[in-house]
Amino acid sequence: WKDRLRSQRPKGRRRPMGRAGILVVVFLLTEALGANARKATSAVRRRSKQRGRRLNDECEDTEGWYKTNEPSKDCSWVAESSFARCGPGRGNAGTKGWNGVFALYACQSSCGTCGILDEEEEEMDDNIETDYYVAATPETVRWGYYDLDAEPVVTIESGDTITMEVVSHHSGHDYAKMIRGDPNVEDIFAWYQGETLETKAVPKLPGSGVHIITGPVEISGGEPGDVLQVDILSLDPRPNPETGKTYGTNSQKFAGYHFRIGKRDGEEYTRDGGDEVITVFEFVQTESGKMAWGKPVYAYTFPTITDTAGELRTFDGQPAVVIPHVENYGEDLIPIDDEPVEYPAGFNGTTIVSDGLGNEGVIDYLNVSLNWKVPLRPHLGILGVMPANSDNYLNGADDGAGGANSIPPSQFGGNVDDWRIGKGSTMYYTCEVEGCMMVAG
Repeated sequence: WKDRLRSQRPKGRRRPMGRAGILVVVFLLTEALGANARKATSAVRRRSKQRGRRLNDECEDTEGWYKTNEPSKDCSWVAESSFARCGPGRGNAGTKGWNGVFALYACQSSCGTCGILDEEEEEMDDNIETDYYVAATPETVRWGYYDLDAEPVVTIESGDTITMEVVSHHSGHDYAKMIRGDPNVEDIFAWYQGETLETKAVPKLPGSGVHIITGPVEISGGEPGDVLQVDILSLDPRPNPETGKTYGTNSQKFAGYHFRIGKRDGEEYTRDGGDEVITVFEFVQTESGKMAWGKPVYAYTFPTITDTAGELRTFDGQPAVVIPHVENYGEDLIPIDDEPVEYPAGFNGTTIVSDGLGNEGVIDYLNVSLNWKVPLRPHLGILGVMPANSDNYLNGADDGAGGANSIPPSQFGGNVDDWRIGKGSTMYYTCEVEGCMMVAG
């Protein structure tokens, strides 16, 4: 999803406090008495208004750069989708190579692939121009916790607008539709053999939650006690750059309070393989281009699996796991692709133990009617400011283990999961740390 937000310093009396896709937001900062403004420095570049040409000829001199652990994905591969893989139109540096060099720099110098958008690619850009654009990358997200020590991904002034990308932590439910072909999401979810949850590129620390959180965004001059007004201007699906389509999933399960409190007769709920249903949806547009409906594609029960580190998992509680479907299934479980799905290094660590129903090595796909659709009401699951005291929100981690768990919401906002936190809404947050440090997910 892509979210757009706006910020400005309101005049007059202090506003009272109220209780991401691509998010566009306006920030309005009301200072507490005695708060001092500070000069801001930008951690990401402003949007470029320049336009240039697309590479038409086959790229040469690519042997010195390729995507991490994937030699075939060199600058020629970058040229096939330079908008997504270079990054200039997205406010970041795009795909990173084996030696840590971004395609934006390596391929621009070697064959002119990257750098500037052309008119055709400009159509993919957003209708609303904002002052800043923060892409979701391994450098701009945290998995499951609010990192008090994180440097701001960008520093903005009150009154600025910003576009932020937020990524579903459920993308692993269908690698072919929600990860493959999307370079930044690939980098966020990659989990290679020999790595643990704590040592992979985007670590998931002990005691952390499940959400992928973009940020933090620093508001220049923000002090503890100030009120941050966040106006959500737009909230739009973020299509896969390879397919042009957007998918999401629904996880039907007992979790949170319902799981902890148990059944009416006092018996505990169990979450074994085969108990929870995952439904994959495609986001469908109207004739006018409005993303209005979620159309179910197929459904399956979450299997019993072992993850990349060899840990047994019987329920949908570890979002870093990629479920290894043999085929890229479409409606009526008819494969979309001619060949079975190939899972490259970083995505081939999951093993199916059973469907949870007594059948070994398989996934149980549901034979049910999916001839229906649901209206979309996009909203942000997570929006808020950085909590000041991780220990107060800690969930089973020693000494904070990186920051407050992302699951419980509190006075700082966070995982409120309210459908009203969407396009056209205004949220108010009392800042707890310097710079307010806004996050979204």
